[in-house]
Amino acid sequence: MNDEAAVNLREYEKKLSLNWGDFESFIDAAAKFCEKRNVSSVFGIPRGGLPIAVRLSHKCGLRFIYDESKVESTTLICDDVADTGNTLKRFKDYTTLTWIMKKSSAVKPSYFYKLVDDDVWVVFPWEVK
Repeated sequence: MNDEAAVNLREYEKKLSLNWGDFESFIDAAAKFCEKRNVSSVFGIPRGGLPIAVRLSHKCGLRFIYDESKVESTTLICDDVADTGNTLKRFKDYTTLTWIMKKSSAVKPSYFYKLVDDDVWVVFPWEVK
């Protein structure tokens, strides 16, 4: 852990470490959400949204959009966490999905799997070294 990461971790009181089993449970629930929506494709916001979008693309048979400029009205926008909500603001006219949403996020995604307090540091399975 570098010094900057150590300082950031000290700002948080709790740590939530997610594993690949947690990821698959989330994907199963997200797939059910997709079935209820008119979703034709998925786009993952780099970096954290990419594993989610790729997995949903395979599980649901959805087209994977690589280029943000090719996002359509029926594209599901995926991200790992709605923390401040600033990243999702530019997708306010789209259906959005996140694994985690922090309580003070300025933007509520169309779907989120888990709501956490703002003082929780989330570690996703693809972040583990």
